[in-house]
Amino acid sequence: MPTTSYTRWLNFFRPGGAGSFQAVIPNSTLAFVDPERAPDSDGLRALREGAADGGGLLLRWCFYGMRTSFDQMTMYDKFQRGERAMNPKIGRVVGTVGVWNGTDMISAPVGRALHQPGPPYFPADGGAPRAVTRMRVKTHEDVERVDIPGTALNALSASSTNAELVGPAMAYIDENRVALDLGTTFPEVGGGDFSKIEFDGGVFLELLYEVGGQQRRTMIGLVDYEQGPYETYGGVVEFDFSPRSEIGQHIHDGVLQLRAWVDHRPVLLLREIGTVQVATDDQAVYLDMVPDGPGQRAKGTAALRLFRKGEPTTEPETLTVQVWRDVQTPGRVNSVNPLVLTATSLGEEKVGEFTVRVPAGGRVDVPIEVDAPACYKLRYLPPDTHADPDNPAWAVEYFSTVRALPYDDYSDIPDDQLTFDLVYREVFSYYALLYPIMGTIIPWGPANTPHDPNRVTHFAGLMLDVIDESRRGTALEMPITRELSAGKRALVRRWCRKELKI
Repeated sequence: MPTTSYTRWLNFFRPGGAGSFQAVIPNSTLAFVDPERAPDSDGLRALREGAADGGGLLLRWCFYGMRTSFDQMTMYDKFQRGERAMNPKIGRVVGTVGVWNGTDMISAPVGRALHQPGPPYFPADGGAPRAVTRMRVKTHEDVERVDIPGTALNALSASSTNAELVGPAMAYIDENRVALDLGTTFPEVGGGDFSKIEFDGGVFLELLYEVGGQQRRTMIGLVDYEQGPYETYGGVVEFDFSPRSEIGQHIHDGVLQLRAWVDHRPVLLLREIGTVQVATDDQAVYLDMVPDGPGQRAKGTAALRLFRKGEPTTEPETLTVQVWRDVQTPGRVNSVNPLVLTATSLGEEKVGEFTVRVPAGGRVDVPIEVDAPACYKLRYLPPDTHADPDNPAWAVEYFSTVRALPYDDYSDIPDDQLTFDLVYREVFSYYALLYPIMGTIIPWGPANTPHDPNRVTHFAGLMLDVIDESRRGTALEMPITRELSAGKRALVRRWCRKELKI
Protein backbone atom coordinates (compact mmCIF):
# COMPACT_ATOMS: atom_id res chain seq x y z
CA MET A 1 0.00 0.00 0.00
CA PRO A 2 1.67 3.29 -1.05
CA THR A 3 1.95 6.15 1.38
CA THR A 4 0.06 9.38 0.73
CA SER A 5 1.59 11.45 -2.07
CA TYR A 6 1.35 15.20 -2.60
CA THR A 7 1.58 17.45 -5.64
CA ARG A 8 4.70 19.59 -5.84
CA TRP A 9 6.86 21.33 -8.41
CA LEU A 10 4.01 22.40 -10.62
CA ASN A 11 4.60 23.50 -14.20
CA PHE A 12 1.52 25.39 -15.34
CA PHE A 13 2.88 26.00 -18.83
CA ARG A 14 2.49 22.36 -19.81
CA PRO A 15 -0.79 21.56 -21.59
CA GLY A 16 -3.29 20.97 -18.80
CA GLY A 17 -0.55 21.56 -16.23
CA ALA A 18 1.83 19.08 -14.62
CA GLY A 19 2.94 18.15 -11.14
CA SER A 20 5.31 15.61 -9.64
CA PHE A 21 4.49 13.12 -6.88
CA GLN A 22 6.43 10.77 -4.65
CA ALA A 23 5.39 7.90 -2.38
CA VAL A 24 6.87 4.74 -0.93
CA ILE A 25 5.58 1.22 -0.38
CA PRO A 26 7.25 0.13 2.88
CA ASN A 27 8.18 -3.50 3.29
CA SER A 28 5.49 -3.83 5.96
CA THR A 29 2.81 -3.45 3.28
CA LEU A 30 4.78 -4.70 0.24
CA ALA A 31 4.11 -8.10 -1.32
CA PHE A 32 5.86 -9.27 -4.48
CA VAL A 33 4.41 -11.88 -6.80
CA ASP A 34 5.63 -15.41 -6.10
CA PRO A 35 9.09 -15.63 -7.77
CA GLU A 36 8.01 -18.76 -9.64
CA ARG A 37 5.19 -16.80 -11.30
CA ALA A 38 7.05 -13.52 -11.83
CA PRO A 39 8.41 -12.61 -15.29
CA ASP A 40 12.05 -13.48 -15.90
CA SER A 41 13.34 -9.94 -15.48
CA ASP A 42 16.66 -8.66 -14.14
CA GLY A 43 14.93 -5.41 -13.21
CA LEU A 44 12.22 -7.10 -11.12
CA ARG A 45 14.81 -9.25 -9.37
CA ALA A 46 16.88 -6.17 -8.58
CA LEU A 47 13.81 -4.41 -7.15
CA ARG A 48 12.90 -7.44 -5.04
CA GLU A 49 16.43 -7.82 -3.66
CA GLY A 50 16.91 -4.09 -3.15
CA ALA A 51 13.63 -3.73 -1.28
CA ALA A 52 14.50 -6.68 0.95
CA ASP A 53 17.84 -5.08 1.85
CA GLY A 54 16.29 -1.60 2.32
CA GLY A 55 12.93 -0.31 3.43
CA GLY A 56 10.70 -0.93 0.41
CA LEU A 57 9.99 0.66 -2.97
CA LEU A 58 10.13 4.33 -3.98
CA LEU A 59 7.62 5.60 -6.55
CA ARG A 60 7.98 8.91 -8.36
CA TRP A 61 5.78 10.09 -11.20
CA CYS A 62 4.46 13.09 -13.08
CA PHE A 63 0.93 13.68 -14.36
CA TYR A 64 0.73 15.97 -17.39
CA GLY A 65 -1.59 16.86 -20.24
CA MET A 66 -4.57 16.51 -17.87
CA ARG A 67 -7.91 17.58 -19.32
CA THR A 68 -11.46 17.38 -18.01
CA SER A 69 -13.81 15.49 -20.29
CA PHE A 70 -16.59 18.11 -20.14
CA ASP A 71 -16.73 21.84 -19.45
CA GLN A 72 -18.78 23.26 -16.57
CA MET A 73 -21.81 24.19 -18.70
CA THR A 74 -22.02 20.66 -20.09
CA MET A 75 -21.87 19.23 -16.57
CA TYR A 76 -24.54 21.69 -15.44
CA ASP A 77 -26.86 20.57 -18.23
CA LYS A 78 -26.28 16.90 -17.35
CA PHE A 79 -27.17 17.45 -13.71
CA GLN A 80 -30.23 19.49 -14.67
CA ARG A 81 -31.41 16.46 -16.64
CA GLY A 82 -30.86 14.28 -13.57
CA GLU A 83 -27.98 12.35 -15.11
CA ARG A 84 -25.37 10.72 -12.86
CA ALA A 85 -22.52 12.38 -14.70
CA MET A 86 -18.83 11.93 -14.04
CA ASN A 87 -16.15 14.31 -15.31
CA PRO A 88 -12.81 12.50 -15.14
CA LYS A 89 -9.53 14.16 -15.98
CA ILE A 90 -7.63 12.22 -18.61
CA GLY A 91 -3.98 12.70 -19.45
CA ARG A 92 -0.56 11.12 -19.34
CA VAL A 93 1.79 9.88 -16.66
CA VAL A 94 5.49 9.03 -16.60
CA GLY A 95 7.49 7.85 -13.63
CA THR A 96 10.05 5.57 -12.09
CA VAL A 97 10.13 2.77 -9.54
CA GLY A 98 13.21 2.31 -7.37
CA VAL A 99 14.37 1.14 -3.96
CA TRP A 100 13.61 3.10 -0.79
CA ASN A 101 16.33 2.77 1.85
CA GLY A 102 13.91 3.16 4.75
CA THR A 103 15.27 6.47 6.04
CA ASP A 104 15.02 8.97 3.16
CA MET A 105 12.05 11.31 2.79
CA ILE A 106 8.81 9.54 1.95
CA SER A 107 6.91 12.18 -0.01
CA ALA A 108 9.59 14.71 -0.99
CA PRO A 109 12.46 14.33 -3.47
CA VAL A 110 15.74 15.49 -1.93
CA GLY A 111 18.86 16.00 -4.03
CA ARG A 112 20.69 18.77 -5.87
CA ALA A 113 17.82 21.13 -6.83
CA LEU A 114 18.03 23.23 -10.02
CA HIS A 115 15.71 26.24 -10.47
CA GLN A 116 15.27 29.22 -12.75
CA PRO A 117 18.05 31.79 -12.12
CA GLY A 118 15.92 34.37 -10.33
CA PRO A 119 13.71 34.73 -7.24
CA PRO A 120 12.89 32.91 -5.04
CA TYR A 121 16.22 31.03 -5.05
CA PHE A 122 18.48 33.60 -6.69
CA PRO A 123 18.68 37.41 -6.55
CA ALA A 124 16.88 39.39 -9.22
CA ASP A 125 19.17 40.26 -12.11
CA GLY A 126 17.55 43.64 -12.70
CA GLY A 127 15.61 42.44 -15.74
CA ALA A 128 12.06 41.20 -16.06
CA PRO A 129 11.03 38.58 -13.47
CA ARG A 130 11.02 34.97 -14.61
CA ALA A 131 7.67 33.51 -15.62
CA VAL A 132 7.38 31.26 -12.58
CA THR A 133 7.06 34.26 -10.26
CA ARG A 134 4.46 35.95 -12.49
CA MET A 135 2.13 32.96 -12.80
CA ARG A 136 -0.76 33.14 -10.31
CA VAL A 137 -2.93 30.06 -10.52
CA LYS A 138 -5.80 29.48 -8.10
CA THR A 139 -7.97 26.73 -9.57
CA HIS A 140 -7.91 23.76 -11.93
CA GLU A 141 -9.73 25.94 -14.45
CA ASP A 142 -6.84 28.43 -14.33
CA VAL A 143 -4.46 25.69 -15.43
CA GLU A 144 -6.59 24.98 -18.46
CA ARG A 145 -6.89 28.70 -19.28
CA VAL A 146 -3.16 28.75 -20.04
CA ASP A 147 -4.05 27.12 -23.37
CA ILE A 148 -7.22 29.12 -24.07
CA PRO A 149 -6.60 32.06 -26.45
CA GLY A 150 -7.77 35.41 -25.15
CA THR A 151 -7.15 34.71 -21.46
CA ALA A 152 -4.58 36.57 -19.37
CA LEU A 153 -2.79 33.34 -18.52
CA ASN A 154 -2.57 32.38 -22.18
CA ALA A 155 -1.14 35.81 -22.99
CA LEU A 156 1.47 35.38 -20.25
CA SER A 157 2.41 31.98 -21.59
CA ALA A 158 2.62 33.27 -25.19
CA SER A 159 4.79 36.23 -24.18
CA SER A 160 7.27 34.12 -22.19
CA THR A 161 10.46 32.80 -23.72
CA ASN A 162 11.11 29.07 -23.84
CA ALA A 163 13.66 29.53 -21.07
CA GLU A 164 10.97 31.01 -18.83
CA LEU A 165 8.67 28.02 -19.38
CA VAL A 166 11.17 25.52 -17.99
CA GLY A 167 10.34 23.94 -14.62
CA PRO A 168 12.63 22.70 -11.83
CA ALA A 169 14.92 19.66 -12.00
CA MET A 170 16.66 17.48 -9.42
CA ALA A 171 20.08 15.83 -9.69
CA TYR A 172 21.43 12.85 -7.75
CA ILE A 173 25.13 12.04 -7.58
CA ASP A 174 26.79 8.74 -6.78
CA GLU A 175 30.39 7.59 -7.25
CA ASN A 176 30.45 7.85 -11.03
CA ARG A 177 27.02 8.93 -12.22
CA VAL A 178 24.71 11.93 -12.37
CA ALA A 179 21.00 11.12 -12.56
CA LEU A 180 18.99 14.16 -13.65
CA ASP A 181 15.26 14.01 -12.99
CA LEU A 182 13.48 16.20 -15.58
CA GLY A 183 9.97 15.01 -14.76
CA THR A 184 8.40 18.49 -14.75
CA THR A 185 11.14 20.44 -16.51
CA PHE A 186 10.42 20.73 -20.22
CA PRO A 187 6.83 21.55 -21.25
CA GLU A 188 5.10 20.37 -24.38
CA VAL A 189 3.73 22.81 -26.91
CA GLY A 190 0.71 22.72 -29.18
CA GLY A 191 -1.14 19.98 -30.96
CA GLY A 192 -2.03 16.52 -29.77
CA ASP A 193 1.41 14.99 -30.26
CA PHE A 194 2.85 16.50 -27.06
CA SER A 195 6.05 17.59 -28.76
CA LYS A 196 8.54 19.20 -26.38
CA ILE A 197 9.55 22.85 -26.69
CA GLU A 198 12.55 23.31 -28.97
CA PHE A 199 15.97 24.80 -28.34
CA ASP A 200 17.57 24.94 -31.76
CA GLY A 201 21.08 24.28 -30.49
CA GLY A 202 20.26 21.61 -27.92
CA VAL A 203 20.44 21.46 -24.13
CA PHE A 204 23.42 20.45 -22.00
CA LEU A 205 24.32 19.91 -18.35
CA GLU A 206 27.50 21.55 -17.11
CA LEU A 207 29.51 21.90 -13.92
CA LEU A 208 30.74 25.26 -12.63
CA TYR A 209 33.67 25.09 -10.19
CA GLU A 210 36.87 26.83 -9.09
CA VAL A 211 40.49 25.77 -9.50
CA GLY A 212 43.23 27.97 -8.06
CA GLY A 213 40.83 30.87 -7.66
CA GLN A 214 39.80 30.64 -11.32
CA GLN A 215 36.25 29.76 -12.30
CA ARG A 216 35.88 26.91 -14.78
CA ARG A 217 32.98 25.40 -16.64
CA THR A 218 32.88 21.84 -17.99
CA MET A 219 30.12 20.14 -19.93
CA ILE A 220 28.92 16.93 -18.34
CA GLY A 221 26.77 15.87 -21.29
CA LEU A 222 24.02 16.66 -23.79
CA VAL A 223 20.46 16.29 -22.52
CA ASP A 224 18.04 14.36 -24.72
CA TYR A 225 14.79 15.97 -23.62
CA GLU A 226 12.55 15.02 -26.54
CA GLN A 227 9.18 13.40 -25.91
CA GLY A 228 10.26 9.89 -26.91
CA PRO A 229 13.15 9.53 -24.43
CA TYR A 230 11.13 11.43 -21.82
CA GLU A 231 8.39 8.82 -21.88
CA THR A 232 10.75 5.87 -22.28
CA TYR A 233 12.96 6.74 -19.29
CA GLY A 234 10.40 8.45 -17.05
CA GLY A 235 11.97 11.88 -17.44
CA VAL A 236 15.36 10.73 -16.07
CA VAL A 237 18.63 11.33 -17.92
CA GLU A 238 21.92 9.80 -16.71
CA PHE A 239 25.56 10.76 -17.28
CA ASP A 240 28.62 8.71 -16.32
CA PHE A 241 31.91 10.28 -15.26
CA SER A 242 35.24 9.05 -13.93
CA PRO A 243 35.86 9.79 -10.23
CA ARG A 244 39.45 10.69 -11.21
CA SER A 245 38.37 13.19 -13.86
CA GLU A 246 38.09 16.92 -13.25
CA ILE A 247 34.31 16.48 -13.07
CA GLY A 248 34.68 13.72 -10.51
CA GLN A 249 37.03 15.84 -8.37
CA HIS A 250 34.66 18.85 -8.28
CA ILE A 251 31.17 17.39 -8.71
CA HIS A 252 30.39 17.55 -4.98
CA ASP A 253 31.46 21.15 -4.35
CA GLY A 254 30.66 22.58 -7.79
CA VAL A 255 27.43 24.02 -9.13
CA LEU A 256 25.29 22.21 -11.71
CA GLN A 257 23.74 24.24 -14.52
CA LEU A 258 21.39 23.45 -17.36
CA ARG A 259 21.98 25.50 -20.50
CA ALA A 260 20.55 25.66 -24.00
CA TRP A 261 21.94 27.02 -27.25
CA VAL A 262 19.59 29.72 -28.55
CA ASP A 263 20.54 31.80 -31.60
CA HIS A 264 24.13 30.54 -31.34
CA ARG A 265 24.60 31.62 -27.72
CA PRO A 266 24.23 29.68 -24.45
CA VAL A 267 21.20 30.63 -22.36
CA LEU A 268 21.03 29.64 -18.69
CA LEU A 269 17.87 27.63 -18.02
CA LEU A 270 18.38 26.27 -14.53
CA ARG A 271 21.06 26.62 -11.87
CA GLU A 272 21.68 24.59 -8.74
CA ILE A 273 20.47 26.46 -5.69
CA GLY A 274 22.68 27.35 -2.75
CA THR A 275 19.67 27.94 -0.53
CA VAL A 276 18.81 25.53 2.24
CA GLN A 277 16.22 22.99 1.10
CA VAL A 278 13.23 22.43 3.39
CA ALA A 279 11.40 19.11 3.22
CA THR A 280 8.61 17.53 5.22
CA ASP A 281 6.52 14.41 5.07
CA ASP A 282 3.90 16.25 7.14
CA GLN A 283 2.80 17.98 3.96
CA ALA A 284 -0.86 18.08 4.98
CA VAL A 285 -1.63 18.30 8.70
CA TYR A 286 -5.25 18.01 9.85
CA LEU A 287 -6.17 19.50 13.21
CA ASP A 288 -9.40 19.84 15.16
CA MET A 289 -10.44 23.03 16.87
CA VAL A 290 -11.12 22.68 20.61
CA PRO A 291 -12.57 25.14 23.14
CA ASP A 292 -9.93 27.42 24.62
CA GLY A 293 -11.27 29.94 27.11
CA PRO A 294 -13.74 32.21 25.33
CA GLY A 295 -12.57 31.06 21.91
CA GLN A 296 -11.17 28.00 20.11
CA ARG A 297 -7.69 26.82 19.23
CA ALA A 298 -5.96 24.01 17.34
CA LYS A 299 -2.38 22.89 17.95
CA GLY A 300 0.00 20.50 16.22
CA THR A 301 3.45 20.14 14.71
CA ALA A 302 5.10 19.54 11.34
CA ALA A 303 8.40 17.66 11.30
CA LEU A 304 10.90 19.38 8.99
CA ARG A 305 14.28 18.34 7.62
CA LEU A 306 16.80 20.80 6.17
CA PHE A 307 19.36 19.96 3.47
CA ARG A 308 22.15 21.57 1.46
CA LYS A 309 23.11 19.94 -1.81
CA GLY A 310 20.92 17.01 -0.82
CA GLU A 311 22.72 16.40 2.48
CA PRO A 312 21.47 17.26 6.02
CA THR A 313 22.63 20.70 7.13
CA THR A 314 25.71 20.62 9.34
CA GLU A 315 25.32 24.03 10.99
CA PRO A 316 22.43 25.52 13.00
CA GLU A 317 19.97 27.51 10.87
CA THR A 318 17.23 30.03 11.60
CA LEU A 319 14.12 29.36 9.55
CA THR A 320 11.36 31.92 9.07
CA VAL A 321 7.84 30.46 9.03
CA GLN A 322 4.94 32.46 7.62
CA VAL A 323 1.32 31.46 8.23
CA TRP A 324 -1.04 32.16 5.31
CA ARG A 325 -4.78 31.61 5.52
CA ASP A 326 -6.93 30.86 2.48
CA VAL A 327 -9.78 33.31 1.97
CA GLN A 328 -12.76 32.11 -0.06
CA THR A 329 -15.49 34.42 -1.31
CA PRO A 330 -18.48 32.24 -2.24
CA GLY A 331 -20.02 32.72 -5.66
CA ARG A 332 -23.71 33.10 -6.31
CA VAL A 333 -26.34 32.29 -8.89
CA ASN A 334 -27.56 35.55 -10.40
CA SER A 335 -30.14 33.89 -12.64
CA VAL A 336 -31.07 30.37 -13.68
CA ASN A 337 -32.52 30.91 -17.16
CA PRO A 338 -30.21 31.95 -18.62
CA LEU A 339 -27.65 30.64 -16.14
CA VAL A 340 -25.51 33.54 -14.89
CA LEU A 341 -23.02 32.87 -12.13
CA THR A 342 -20.61 34.92 -10.08
CA ALA A 343 -17.65 32.63 -9.63
CA THR A 344 -16.25 31.73 -6.26
CA SER A 345 -12.95 33.53 -5.73
CA LEU A 346 -9.97 32.28 -3.77
CA GLY A 347 -7.39 34.48 -2.10
CA GLU A 348 -5.01 34.35 0.83
CA GLU A 349 -3.76 36.54 3.63
CA LYS A 350 -0.69 36.40 5.85
CA VAL A 351 -1.84 36.00 9.45
CA GLY A 352 1.40 35.25 11.27
CA GLU A 353 5.17 34.92 11.16
CA PHE A 354 7.76 33.46 13.52
CA THR A 355 11.26 31.96 13.47
CA VAL A 356 12.47 28.49 14.38
CA ARG A 357 16.01 27.57 15.38
CA VAL A 358 17.06 24.40 13.57
CA PRO A 359 20.02 22.56 15.13
CA ALA A 360 22.89 20.97 13.22
CA GLY A 361 21.61 17.84 11.51
CA GLY A 362 18.62 19.71 10.10
CA ARG A 363 15.70 18.26 12.06
CA VAL A 364 13.03 20.30 13.86
CA ASP A 365 9.36 20.08 14.78
CA VAL A 366 7.63 23.32 13.82
CA PRO A 367 4.78 24.26 16.17
CA ILE A 368 1.38 24.93 14.62
CA GLU A 369 -1.24 26.99 16.43
CA VAL A 370 -4.33 28.60 14.87
CA ASP A 371 -7.41 30.22 16.37
CA ALA A 372 -9.98 29.74 13.61
CA PRO A 373 -11.09 26.84 11.40
CA ALA A 374 -9.72 27.35 7.90
CA CYS A 375 -7.16 26.12 5.36
CA TYR A 376 -3.64 27.40 6.04
CA LYS A 377 -0.24 27.20 4.39
CA LEU A 378 3.04 27.30 6.32
CA ARG A 379 5.61 29.00 4.11
CA TYR A 380 9.24 28.13 4.95
CA LEU A 381 11.82 30.83 4.19
CA PRO A 382 15.49 29.87 4.75
CA PRO A 383 17.88 32.64 5.85
CA ASP A 384 19.48 32.91 2.40
CA THR A 385 16.25 33.09 0.41
CA HIS A 386 15.51 35.71 -2.24
CA ALA A 387 11.74 35.22 -2.12
CA ASP A 388 9.33 38.14 -2.04
CA PRO A 389 8.14 38.15 1.60
CA ASP A 390 4.62 39.22 0.59
CA ASN A 391 4.15 37.33 -2.67
CA PRO A 392 4.65 33.55 -2.41
CA ALA A 393 5.48 31.49 -5.49
CA TRP A 394 3.75 28.35 -4.26
CA ALA A 395 4.58 26.36 -7.40
CA VAL A 396 8.27 26.11 -6.43
CA GLU A 397 8.67 27.33 -2.84
CA TYR A 398 8.81 25.20 0.30
CA PHE A 399 5.55 24.97 2.23
CA SER A 400 3.13 22.61 3.89
CA THR A 401 -0.60 22.83 4.46
CA VAL A 402 -2.76 22.80 7.57
CA ARG A 403 -6.52 22.17 7.70
CA ALA A 404 -8.09 23.23 10.99
CA LEU A 405 -11.48 21.54 11.16
CA PRO A 406 -14.32 23.22 13.07
CA TYR A 407 -15.35 22.24 16.56
CA ASP A 408 -18.51 20.13 16.25
CA ASP A 409 -20.13 18.72 19.39
CA TYR A 410 -23.13 16.39 19.17
CA SER A 411 -22.60 14.70 22.52
CA ASP A 412 -25.84 16.12 23.95
CA ILE A 413 -27.99 14.36 21.31
CA PRO A 414 -29.64 11.28 22.85
CA ASP A 415 -29.67 8.00 20.97
CA ASP A 416 -33.39 8.16 20.24
CA GLN A 417 -32.79 11.36 18.23
CA LEU A 418 -29.81 9.91 16.38
CA THR A 419 -31.64 9.35 13.08
CA PHE A 420 -30.57 9.08 9.48
CA ASP A 421 -32.15 12.46 8.77
CA LEU A 422 -29.92 14.06 11.41
CA VAL A 423 -26.73 12.42 10.13
CA TYR A 424 -27.70 13.23 6.56
CA ARG A 425 -28.27 16.89 7.39
CA GLU A 426 -25.02 17.24 9.35
CA VAL A 427 -22.65 15.01 7.33
CA PHE A 428 -23.85 12.96 4.37
CA SER A 429 -25.56 15.83 2.55
CA TYR A 430 -22.24 17.59 1.95
CA TYR A 431 -20.75 14.57 0.20
CA ALA A 432 -23.97 13.93 -1.71
CA LEU A 433 -23.75 17.41 -3.22
CA LEU A 434 -19.99 17.86 -3.61
CA TYR A 435 -19.07 14.28 -4.60
CA PRO A 436 -22.14 12.85 -6.35
CA ILE A 437 -20.13 9.89 -7.63
CA MET A 438 -20.26 8.51 -4.07
CA GLY A 439 -24.05 8.39 -4.37
CA THR A 440 -23.79 5.77 -7.12
CA ILE A 441 -22.61 3.33 -4.41
CA ILE A 442 -24.25 4.66 -1.22
CA PRO A 443 -27.72 6.00 -2.17
CA TRP A 444 -27.96 8.82 0.38
CA GLY A 445 -29.46 11.43 -1.94
CA PRO A 446 -30.17 14.24 -2.52
CA ALA A 447 -33.82 13.53 -3.20
CA ASN A 448 -33.64 14.03 -6.99
CA THR A 449 -31.07 11.20 -7.23
CA PRO A 450 -31.00 7.67 -5.79
CA HIS A 451 -32.15 8.19 -2.19
CA ASP A 452 -32.68 5.10 -0.04
CA PRO A 453 -31.98 5.66 3.67
CA ASN A 454 -32.75 2.04 4.50
CA ARG A 455 -30.12 0.78 2.07
CA VAL A 456 -27.58 3.31 3.37
CA THR A 457 -27.75 1.58 6.73
CA HIS A 458 -26.38 -1.56 5.04
CA PHE A 459 -23.10 0.31 4.67
CA ALA A 460 -22.83 1.10 8.39
CA GLY A 461 -20.24 -1.60 9.01
CA LEU A 462 -18.08 -0.42 6.12
CA MET A 463 -18.37 3.20 7.24
CA LEU A 464 -17.35 2.27 10.76
CA ASP A 465 -14.26 0.57 9.39
CA VAL A 466 -13.10 3.28 6.99
CA ILE A 467 -13.42 6.14 9.50
CA ASP A 468 -11.53 4.25 12.19
CA GLU A 469 -8.74 6.25 13.85
CA SER A 470 -6.18 3.65 12.73
CA ARG A 471 -6.60 4.92 9.17
CA ARG A 472 -5.88 8.57 9.99
CA GLY A 473 -3.16 9.97 7.76
CA THR A 474 -3.14 7.01 5.36
CA ALA A 475 -4.37 6.60 1.81
CA LEU A 476 -7.17 4.37 3.18
CA GLU A 477 -8.71 7.11 5.30
CA MET A 478 -12.25 8.07 4.41
CA PRO A 479 -13.75 10.33 3.42
CA ILE A 480 -10.87 10.71 1.01
CA THR A 481 -11.18 14.50 1.31
CA ARG A 482 -10.52 14.15 5.06
CA GLU A 483 -13.17 16.84 5.71
CA LEU A 484 -14.57 15.07 8.74
CA SER A 485 -14.08 16.80 12.07
CA ALA A 486 -13.66 14.86 15.29
CA GLY A 487 -17.22 15.75 16.32
CA LYS A 488 -18.75 14.64 13.02
CA ARG A 489 -16.62 11.49 13.01
CA ALA A 490 -17.97 10.68 16.48
CA LEU A 491 -21.53 11.35 15.28
CA VAL A 492 -21.19 8.98 12.30
CA ARG A 493 -19.55 6.38 14.51
CA ARG A 494 -22.44 6.53 17.02
CA TRP A 495 -25.02 6.24 14.24
CA CYS A 496 -23.23 3.26 12.66
CA ARG A 497 -22.97 1.46 16.01
CA LYS A 498 -26.64 2.14 16.69
CA GLU A 499 -27.66 0.68 13.31
CA LEU A 500 -25.41 -2.33 13.86
CA LYS A 501 -26.74 -2.71 17.44
CA ILE A 502 -23.24 -2.87 18.91
